[in-house]
Amino acid sequence: MNESYTIRCTCHTYVTLEWNDKFIACYDNDMQYMEEIIEKIEKRTGQKFNTIQRKGSIQNFDGLRFLHGGFKKGTEIFG
Repeated sequence: MNESYTIRCTCHTYVTLEWNDKFIACYDNDMQYMEEIIEKIEKRTGQKFNTIQRKGSIQNFDGLRFLHGGFKKGTEIFG
């Protein structure tokens, strides 16, 4: 079994962190800016956010809200 973290984004608002397809945490981009969410995920996983395996389409991450930079597209977040 390939044990790893994954992230997914639903409704262009909710970022979910999983370990081996099991739910760990869900972050609401309406309540927190993405800088805060990314910091929490990186601290918990010990990995850079943009290196964690994504589930679903990169376009699901379009429109996430950043304090510095307004709204970004998934391609801007993951490079």
